[in-house]
Amino acid sequence: PKIVEEEWILFFEHDPIHQSCTVQFDGKHYRLKESININE
Repeated sequence: PKIVEEEWILFFEHDPIHQSCTVQFDGKHYRLKESININE
């Protein structure tokens, strides 16, 4: 899928732990690849 191939960054507006992340596919499931914190 495009989101994995292009390494899109997902933003979580209401998640207190993860502000944003990239996604990976492990052959069966989509999973958080890298958690990214964004400073204001």
